[in-house]
Amino acid sequence: MGYLGSPAITAQRFRRDVRCAHPGARVYRTGDRVRQRPDGTLEFLGRMDRQLKVHGVRIEPAEIERTLCEHPGVQHAVVTVKERAPGDKALAAYLISDAPNIELDLEAVLKTCRTKLPATMVPAAVMVLDSLPRTSTGKVDMAALPDVSFAGAAGAADADADVRDVPQRLIGLARIWEEILGRPVLDPDADFFRIGGHSLAALRVIMRVRERMGVVLQMRDFVSAGTLTGLQDLIEHKLRQVATAAEVEMLEPAPVDRQAPLPLAPMQANLWYLQQLAPTMSAYNIVEAVHIRGRVDTRRLEAAFAAVIERHEALRTIFPYQQGQPVQIVLAPGGAAPIEHADLCGGGQDDGDARAHELIAELGARPFDLQKDLPIRVLLIALGADDHYLAWSVHHIAADGWSAAGLLNAELSKAYAALGRAARLPQLSLQPIDYHHWVAGQITSGDRAALEGYWSEHLRDAPPAIDLPRDFPRPLRGSFRGARVPIVIDDDDRAAVRALAREHGATPYSVLVAAFMA
Repeated sequence: MGYLGSPAITAQRFRRDVRCAHPGARVYRTGDRVRQRPDGTLEFLGRMDRQLKVHGVRIEPAEIERTLCEHPGVQHAVVTVKERAPGDKALAAYLISDAPNIELDLEAVLKTCRTKLPATMVPAAVMVLDSLPRTSTGKVDMAALPDVSFAGAAGAADADADVRDVPQRLIGLARIWEEILGRPVLDPDADFFRIGGHSLAALRVIMRVRERMGVVLQMRDFVSAGTLTGLQDLIEHKLRQVATAAEVEMLEPAPVDRQAPLPLAPMQANLWYLQQLAPTMSAYNIVEAVHIRGRVDTRRLEAAFAAVIERHEALRTIFPYQQGQPVQIVLAPGGAAPIEHADLCGGGQDDGDARAHELIAELGARPFDLQKDLPIRVLLIALGADDHYLAWSVHHIAADGWSAAGLLNAELSKAYAALGRAARLPQLSLQPIDYHHWVAGQITSGDRAALEGYWSEHLRDAPPAIDLPRDFPRPLRGSFRGARVPIVIDDDDRAAVRALAREHGATPYSVLVAAFMA
């Protein structure tokens, strides 16, 4: 049993049946995700090869597709990821109507999703097709699905609509939203988070509002005044106020001198001190891995990583302790980036995959010495001449989940694709160290003393540890190993969480974390 004339594919798809005592028994790896119910029946959960990742969240498209098909008039649905803007991916849904002569109400379809799914699983755009493209084997050809327009929550905005159709006072902010979200914003009452916005996109809006309008917004402003009109009202209110000298200075970060060691920004200092208190801790390591089907040119890969590290100073910054305080020093770029190698070509496919995942886990568990180590490590695992895993571990002091996964992966691909040409990437006018220096300069000794006084008073009677009931002794040191416990929040509770978040100027995530910690 197998693929005729294709022993490699046969070995990949037909695996040894570990549950069968008969030697040589094999099973076919379908790629379906199922779970066995108590009555012995199997519940289909989706395809292994279709799990999506958007803004660091892993998403099972089959659940979204089932929800879409629950709406009257939707016969079939396919959900995938499309690029809304460079480096910004979003969910797109393609629908087949069971009544082609009747136009689907796409806003109503999305409303069904919003009432039954988390916000991260609601498609940002929807397109109705007459039929779905198919491969020669009859499967949906995901690569052949047409590009969608992220022009409205329902994807149904007029193609000729123009941002100039909104009131004059809203045009400037509407253009910024359009640039970030990749779609025209024509409704004065459009809610940023309901039309495809998220926290990272909000940060980008904050930066452009600061650059173009000279107003400093906070993330909480998007919660308390999250509509286009509400946010513009807040901007105009801030413009009428007299800015303090500190606020004026905050408006423009500028390149700083790298010749001398620079102090750490508060968020960096927090991570640095935590690492010194627990040197073996790996909780702040961000690990990403990609499975590469094909040959890998090691020299080109090293040159590509070197180009990325040269462009991003944060990846070549160390944090030594000098004269009683931690500082940051940007190292000069130098040659090809060192890549660790692991050769697993001798084993079988099953053993190779399992060992590769172990090595990736070990890479992520290895702590960084921030005082002397670069905050990035790279590992290339070879399972065969045309089968590799590429993994990297980045400390959170240098990157977040979005940049470690999306940005780094995109720039690495671009640099690797440069072939024989020099794998150089455009230089950045400002680096994170410029922003860190800028932020650090905004906090005066008086501000720091006031903050310390506030929190000391606020936490004065707090217990040193929460003594929860447990079924094993509390370890002296935390392992930082966690697990997931899924729960389902019904529609009424979800609406109540959102209402409570808006009442307190917070996000639903903040409310849920507060409830978890209570």
